[in-house]
Amino acid sequence: RVQKLISYAKNKHPDTPIVVLAHSMGCGIASHLELGDVDKVIFVAPAAGNVFINLRKRYGDEIINTGGMVKTSDGLNKLVSKEYLDSVADITWEDEYKKLLNRFKSVYVFEAGDEEIVGEERFLHRNLGFKYYKVVEGATHNVHGRGLENLFSELDQLV
Repeated sequence: RVQKLISYAKNKHPDTPIVVLAHSMGCGIASHLELGDVDKVIFVAPAAGNVFINLRKRYGDEIINTGGMVKTSDGLNKLVSKEYLDSVADITWEDEYKKLLNRFKSVYVFEAGDEEIVGEERFLHRNLGFKYYKVVEGATHNVHGRGLENLFSELDQLV
């Protein structure tokens, strides 16, 4: 769907720069897009590490074997389907980001300064060679409040 939106935007507004803004696991999705018509990609609180290992740590072996409903760290109920698990079985986000950077250089990253969801694997992102990397002070993973204001201030200067 995102790829279709990029094509639509390019056709509808051919002289307007296209910026893809992705959050968390959306950064992984952005890593798989054809970005020939895109000016910049911006990651906010990108996912880190191996998806399967992270799910197992967070929700236990049972979720890996069958899928099912889980309670997230922010108190929401979330379905982790078997189809989703099969689709991410071999994904390690840093590998995907490296592949992206081999073909597209204009990737800007904003890490949450008070990250409570993405593990310490995120520190590996700092050395991957992104065009720009900034830790947003006061921002949590699902950016809000003062952290969101700080992020918007950064984005305003960038785009």
